[in-house]
Amino acid sequence: MQQDTAAVSRKEYAVTRVGDVQVPQGNTSRGVNREIFKYLQEAAPAAGWKTLLDLPCGHGLFVQTVNRHLPLQAHGADIMPSPAHLAPHEYTRFDASAALSGPLPEPLQGRYDVVTCISGIMEFGNTSQFFDFCAQRLAPGGCFIVTNDSIFTVQDRLLYLLLGRTRRLKLFRVRNQSVWHIIPMPTTVGMLHAAGFRVERVVHVLGKPKDLWMLPLAALLYPLLRLYVGCSSFFEKSSIDPGLKAGMYSFRSLFCTSYVLICRRQADAPGPADTATRS
Repeated sequence: MQQDTAAVSRKEYAVTRVGDVQVPQGNTSRGVNREIFKYLQEAAPAAGWKTLLDLPCGHGLFVQTVNRHLPLQAHGADIMPSPAHLAPHEYTRFDASAALSGPLPEPLQGRYDVVTCISGIMEFGNTSQFFDFCAQRLAPGGCFIVTNDSIFTVQDRLLYLLLGRTRRLKLFRVRNQSVWHIIPMPTTVGMLHAAGFRVERVVHVLGKPKDLWMLPLAALLYPLLRLYVGCSSFFEKSSIDPGLKAGMYSFRSLFCTSYVLICRRQADAPGPADTATRS
């Protein structure tokens, strides 16, 4: 297996623990992989899930961790020729930013019990088409997990009010800076619904302990936010399930820098969303 470990940043190897398992951060925000792993550790055996597709998978640290510690056969796909932590049979080279129609590599022609997109939707502009593709790759009774950075924290709101920017979307882009398309959570949820998914759970993830500086301001803002969300059916004529609204804009949404959306196909999970928030 050819490896290119020089391209893997040091932060990707930082680990958090789920029981006795060390879960690498990977190319996402701190704690995101841990939350997904923790959910799969609990849900996969009960649901009988056996296969997982991670797209885009980056250098493969999450796929490697799943294959080592969970009863799932995980497969990764991304644009790089040879990820640092996956064997050839665990990886398929595939560009999710290109058209998703036409002939597909053989490993992507099948269906998977779990499909994950971990901090990947901000890297390409065809998100709606990508969600349709993921729905086609998901087996009946399966689970789709998508994560993204939040732009609704107190810090993001203050930065936008004062300077017209957010933490990740700065005023100026520099050469060789990675692509980052701003996709607010309501837009993500809307595209998921259009692709035939139902958001079952919203998990807000605290990035770093230093982000807790926002707690006092969040406590001041949250009563107003909760009042508005509660009355949103009047102000915005919104028909979103109240449980999903509460999960999207919980107190934690004001200081947690990432979110995880756990979804099922609407055909597999009829009825109103049972939305919950977790650390």
